[in-house]
Amino acid sequence: MVIKKLTVLNFGSVEALTLSFSGGLHVVTERFADEVAFALLCICNSKAAPGGTYWIRGNSAFLAEVILAGKEYAVTARPTAARESFCLRARTRGGEERTEEYLYLTSHCEAQDKAEYFDGNDKNHAKRLLCCDPEQMLSAELCRATERLCRIKSFRSYLFSFIKNFAPERLREGKEYEIVLREDGEYAVQHPRLRAPLCLSESEQRLFRYLCFLRSAEFWHGFEELRNLHSVKKPLLVCHFLERLDESVDVAPLLARTKALSRQVILLSFSK
Repeated sequence: MVIKKLTVLNFGSVEALTLSFSGGLHVVTERFADEVAFALLCICNSKAAPGGTYWIRGNSAFLAEVILAGKEYAVTARPTAARESFCLRARTRGGEERTEEYLYLTSHCEAQDKAEYFDGNDKNHAKRLLCCDPEQMLSAELCRATERLCRIKSFRSYLFSFIKNFAPERLREGKEYEIVLREDGEYAVQHPRLRAPLCLSESEQRLFRYLCFLRSAEFWHGFEELRNLHSVKKPLLVCHFLERLDESVDVAPLLARTKALSRQVILLSFSK
C-alpha cells in the first residue's frame, strides 16, 4: 500500500493542505504533523485511534490517491453525522465504487495497526507487543485486539519464540543501557550489570519508545512473512521523533531497519 497524495481540508488548524508522497522513506517537515498523522491513519483504515476528534468540523474532509494491491484508488473521508469519526469511500480511477473492497484489503487487527504507528509522545510503546502471559493468551481483551489471532497455535508459537529469542540491543552508543523484552511481553531498559533504577534523558526515552515500536513492527512483519497472513502492507507512520532527539544520536541505522520492512515509511517531523 502506497499513499501518493493527501489533501486535508478544514480539520484542526488546517484550512487546506496538500502533500505528495513517494514510496520508501518519505520525510515531511510540517507544523500540522498531528492533523496529517490523523488523516493518514484514517485513510489507512487504521484502528490505532489517535486523539483529535475535537478537531472535526462539519466540512472536514480527507482526499487521497492510494495504490493498493496493484490498483489506484481515489479515497475520500468525511465526518459522520455525529462528528465522532470519518466515513471512508473508495473509487477506482475510472470512478467505480470500490469501498467494500478497499475496507477489506486494509483491515488489520487493532494490535497490528497500533504496531504500525509511532507517536513519540505516547508512553505506552513499551506495552505495544502483546500481553504474553500464557494464562492471559485467550483473554477476551487479547482476542478482541488480535481479532482471535491469539487462538491460532502458530501465532502463539511464533510470539513465544519471538520473546524467547529476543536479543537485547544497545539503546545508544556510549552507554551500556540495553533494551530487553520481558516474559510478559513488556519492553524495558536495563544495565547488564547494575540493578539500580536508570535515569533516562528525554532523548533516550524517545529512542527507547522508537525501538519498542520498531521491534513490534518487526514482529508483525515476521509473522506475516511466515503465514502469508495479509498481502497488504500498510505504511509505517512515524510522528514526534526526530525533533526530540539530541544531536549526538545517529538515527540512520534505525531508519535503515525501518525501511527494511519493505513498505512505505512516512516520517512527520514537527516544524514551528
